[in-house]
Amino acid sequence: MQIQGPLKVHAQINYEQFPPVFIRFLARTTSAEGPSGNNMGLVNEGTIDTFLKNIKAIATADFTVNLTGN
Repeated sequence: MQIQGPLKVHAQINYEQFPPVFIRFLARTTSAEGPSGNNMGLVNEGTIDTFLKNIKAIATADFTVNLTGN
């Protein structure tokens, strides 16, 4: 199988927040419903939601690669 050119390439960089599973665990265990029964006020769901960000297409590039045969 031989690839025929030119090849068109599209590259894109996206950013996705680190999954907040551990932070949500901390929010539950340090709340009034947690094991201690005291609200320690470290973090809550509202605080977590303000920091969640997903950014699509921070940078993009389109280019063509010409292929030459041997």
